[in-house]
Amino acid sequence: MVQKLLDEKDFKGAYEEYLRQIESNASASFQGDVEKTLGEELLRAREMDKAVLVLEHHVATRSRKEVEPEIFFNLGYLHFLKRTLTKSKRYLTYFVETEKNPAYIARAKKILEKIKSSPAQN
Repeated sequence: MVQKLLDEKDFKGAYEEYLRQIESNASASFQGDVEKTLGEELLRAREMDKAVLVLEHHVATRSRKEVEPEIFFNLGYLHFLKRTLTKSKRYLTYFVETEKNPAYIARAKKILEKIKSSPAQN
């Protein structure tokens, strides 16, 4: 149902259905790129907390090998913006460990350096 709503570009409806499904079954797993697509659409709409919920659920219901590096980066960056720096550091570190593109890795390392030098680490 979530995929159908995404296909119809009903992102609000897709999120509401997604939320309904994970509230009734916290370990629910979604096929294909449902969570990645929904998370990206929520990011575009600047719905940061909703995007975090979707992407963190994606990470929690898969092995680390199954998670694309981009999802780790998005979560790391979102947590950086929210000033939840411990989570940001964890996800960005996962990103650096799994990403192949040196330019993207360098970008993540710059954020990690900012976290390291921040007095507000939590």
